[in-house]
Amino acid sequence: MNVKREVVALLRGPHELLRERLTSPPSWPHFVVTLILPLIVIRPIADFLASVITGHPIAAMVLGTSGFVLQVGCLIGLALILPTVVRQFEGTLTETQSFLLATYASIPLWLAGCLYLAPDEILWLFIISRLAVVAAASYGVYLLHAGLEGLQVPSRHLVVGATVGGYVTLYLLLWGLFGVTSHIMLIFLRS
Repeated sequence: MNVKREVVALLRGPHELLRERLTSPPSWPHFVVTLILPLIVIRPIADFLASVITGHPIAAMVLGTSGFVLQVGCLIGLALILPTVVRQFEGTLTETQSFLLATYASIPLWLAGCLYLAPDEILWLFIISRLAVVAAASYGVYLLHAGLEGLQVPSRHLVVGATVGGYVTLYLLLWGLFGVTSHIMLIFLRS
């Protein structure tokens, strides 16, 4: 599995790629190493580099690590939320399908992680970069819907709405938790 080919196929023909992957899943170790790891580290690396560039090497380590844990936590959380929501609307989704669909729906957000290199000090650039991140996340919602459509899950719109609500809640909780934890760690590391 080639990351570039997989991402291009996901952007060009998401329905076909998702249908293929969800009906005949790839091997897990290969999938994690060749697709998830290279993409899930984009935002943590961007956070790390932004802190290094601004002259805060300790913050770079803390923010890079917490950013990685945040991304992994959100992926696992989405994979756990999805089958539960689908069951509420009388559909079925295996754990494997849920994890694959969560991964593919997260890819646009992971790719947009490179936008976190934009300096926070330049307000217009900060706003544009964060709006682009939201736009990428919106494409992830479309991918989620396309995957559910390929699996013929009933009430897809309701499933997507409920899943997005659960995911946003989870993301905000984890983001707040890691934000507070990161600030506490930085206070102790600086003293």
